[in-house]
Amino acid sequence: MNENKAGNEDHIPSALSRRRFLALGAASAGALAVGTYGMDLAAGAVKAPEKAPSSAAWEKIINAANKEANLNILSVLNTAHDNTTAAGFTSNYPGINVTFSTLTPAELEAKVNAEHAAHIGTVDVVFNIDRLWHAQSLAQGYFKTIIGPDVVAADALVRHGAPPSTTNVPVASQALYYNDTLLTTLIAPWGYGWNKDVIHGKPSFESLFQTDKYKGRFGMLDPNQGANTVTLLSLLKKRYPHLWTRLGQLNPTFFETAGPLVQAMAAGAVDVALTTTAGATDPYPNLGFAFDSKHKALATTLYAEVMATAPNPNAAQVFVDWVMTKTGQSYWCSGYDSVLPNISTTTGSAIDTVFFEAYPAAEAAKDLAQLNAILHR
Repeated sequence: MNENKAGNEDHIPSALSRRRFLALGAASAGALAVGTYGMDLAAGAVKAPEKAPSSAAWEKIINAANKEANLNILSVLNTAHDNTTAAGFTSNYPGINVTFSTLTPAELEAKVNAEHAAHIGTVDVVFNIDRLWHAQSLAQGYFKTIIGPDVVAADALVRHGAPPSTTNVPVASQALYYNDTLLTTLIAPWGYGWNKDVIHGKPSFESLFQTDKYKGRFGMLDPNQGANTVTLLSLLKKRYPHLWTRLGQLNPTFFETAGPLVQAMAAGAVDVALTTTAGATDPYPNLGFAFDSKHKALATTLYAEVMATAPNPNAAQVFVDWVMTKTGQSYWCSGYDSVLPNISTTTGSAIDTVFFEAYPAAEAAKDLAQLNAILHR
């Protein structure tokens, strides 16, 4: 779809060759959802995606978005990434001013929940990782249906004829979930990082924690900042049973998100990062990034949601739709993996991808308590 007019060549094609589609399947063949979700919609409650608006109807939405002229977005990605994406969007829609606010998942959800409770709305679009929160909030009227023509085309392209999921478990063949209110926009495979000024050559993942070499110079995400981090550390412990014990012995420095972690690593405050993403490390030329060569890359999916109380509802739809164009994905997925089969990615070297999402609250709380005891917190 034209970023301003219908028929632009940037519009995602409705079909690709079988070979190109299978390339996505090969990259996602190991995908699975970790944990059990009691808030999933009942089987049969998920309908097929809405039909895309007509070209004339979409032009009216674009015109209304230009009149709104503003867009307020909450994101859990790093500020540099978000600002680059905003610049890409405004180069196509110069009449719309985009403001990104970078928050942790916990901060993002707390802000949205507080606004909902107060019956106010300052947020147009949310980019978050927590599908369980979405399921809990959907019944309370938090979200609008996502309707953009490129979104619908992207879902059809990824779905490739597969029926909608009736359990809302993320799979490689669906982009839209929860009655078209939740959109998978990218895949973030987790790897590890190091300061190349200090560490010459590529260390193995296991070398980060198997000795005391990086004791006191070891950075990691704070498990108290969200269930996703707890789940990531729990999955890593299944691969390396001694990991948690070793973390307790390394006197790690804790960071809320990957953004502050890589900033500290680039500045020399820590030498290594146990978990980070290519998208977070890319802006820093003195940082290295790699995937654990012994295992498939653990990956989170990043979702887009349009708020029901959006003060700029048309601009919100236009932005989310642009994210799913070829141009939008090239900006949005820089340092990550696209959900679409016709977009080249920059992470590249992951053996395969295993999707995961946060464990249910009780299970995550149990693991967190054990982690905090080991980490002396």
